[in-house]
Amino acid sequence: DFSQTKTLKRLDRTLESSGVFVISRSRGIIWETRKPFASTMIVGASSITQISASGERSVLGAEGNAAFAQFSDTMRAVLSGDAGKLYAGFDVYFQGRPESWRIGLVPRDSAVRAMVASMTIEGGADLLAFSIGEANGDTVRYRFANLVRSESLLPADAAHFGR
Repeated sequence: DFSQTKTLKRLDRTLESSGVFVISRSRGIIWETRKPFASTMIVGASSITQISASGERSVLGAEGNAAFAQFSDTMRAVLSGDAGKLYAGFDVYFQGRPESWRIGLVPRDSAVRAMVASMTIEGGADLLAFSIGEANGDTVRYRFANLVRSESLLPADAAHFGR
């Protein structure tokens, strides 16, 4: 489960949403927002798919889009904990102890930095929070709860990735 708080700097406004978050090291990421509006975003290796509450799908492919490919690869590395890719793409700092830690990431790639100024991952035994400082000054913070680990995806989640 996740709760998201997005702070829009220019509008001095905060938006909140919540839903379910699935991370698969091999397949990608699913953000299923349930409140305030239903929508689903699937970040795979070669595309980002948005699904509206009505079921309408829009797909942005990575082919010929280097910025997308870098962003997709970056998000998958960050949220799956791929240390090799993190050190290759970011200046990384670590604070804390195994039971309470924070990892900070500053993108090295200018295409990524044009969207994301920094990221912070926090946790202990489990992932607790993930924050993004956007290049325009906005911030997004995800808080996670009720984490479940599994060796395989649920059938509905696997279907999002095309099995």
